[in-house]
Amino acid sequence: MATATTLTQSFLPRPRLLIFGAIELAETVAALGRLLGYRVTVVDARPAFADPARVPSADEVARDWPDNYLDTAPTDSRTVIVSLLHDEKFEIPALLKALRLDVAYVGAMGSRRTNAKRLEALRAAGLAEPEIARLHAPIGLDLGGRGAGELAVSIFAEVIAEANGRSGQPLTGGDMPIHPRASIPGVVLAAGAGTRYGKPKALATTDGKPWAARTAGILAAAGCDPVYVVTGAAADETEATLPPHVRPIRAADWQQGLSASVRAALETVNGTLLLTLVDTPGLTVAAVRRVLAAYSSPTSLARASYEGNPGHPVLIGAHHIGRILPTLSGDRGAGPYLAANHAMLVECADVADGTDIDTAPLVIPD
Repeated sequence: MATATTLTQSFLPRPRLLIFGAIELAETVAALGRLLGYRVTVVDARPAFADPARVPSADEVARDWPDNYLDTAPTDSRTVIVSLLHDEKFEIPALLKALRLDVAYVGAMGSRRTNAKRLEALRAAGLAEPEIARLHAPIGLDLGGRGAGELAVSIFAEVIAEANGRSGQPLTGGDMPIHPRASIPGVVLAAGAGTRYGKPKALATTDGKPWAARTAGILAAAGCDPVYVVTGAAADETEATLPPHVRPIRAADWQQGLSASVRAALETVNGTLLLTLVDTPGLTVAAVRRVLAAYSSPTSLARASYEGNPGHPVLIGAHHIGRILPTLSGDRGAGPYLAANHAMLVECADVADGTDIDTAPLVIPD
């Protein structure tokens, strides 16, 4: 029978830019946002303002109260929300909801005096200080701009700096790399007891090499640095098999399930990282490199797929660490978060086998 090879590429939808208030500045912000790759929605409850002719650069204009719109709007961890409203009855309810969403950026325009009143209103409405601290207001970086174009540049300068964890300071005289591309740490999750397998899978072997050490070697060869292995059951034995350059992470509460291993990894690295399971002996350097190549910013979120089925390894940008931790429980790892936040699927079936091995191969005596 003839066989065929199919190459599948997955693409994330454009990140969303939500602009509240269809004032004159909205068109300039929409135009620049679209240039930067955002899908732009302008929301205004006022009939005279919610007119597509006022903001022709927007992909859509919604006539609705912004807080009502947020009840059903599809948002994710890349979404940017910009409030250009000047009326508390519209803005405060909208910010109360926006600042409790898992989005990349929430900013609001206004003077420092206006912002002081805004913060008082948000506190009075019950918003907690950590939630208020997420608000960028007055919006934008201090560029001294005055016209609509310069104000829009100021806004997106702050959005870009926030997304990349940068200061927004001039490059002149600085000592940080202009285009940093540090190696991404790699973590092998190998803490389980392997009850169905009959022993800890970290100690299972392929070609005489323990899986924990073998998988760590694959991550290192693909460019991950440093490389960690999370251990739990048979921790001493597992760590004794690891090369000197591999750093062990002990999950003291490994018996609580996969969540304990993932939590130990996220809290130890506390930044962008690549995670993989110890029980996928079909993993290859090529597959790891392909997933690593999906990284573009701290908001990156990607995972390998095999003929369309999500698998490992998983790439988690630094932006997501604090958001994933509260979702971990029992044997539930980061999977639900990855699905809910539309992690990019990187097809790897042509270069690796992503099968999880749950049981040991049957040995039939002679």
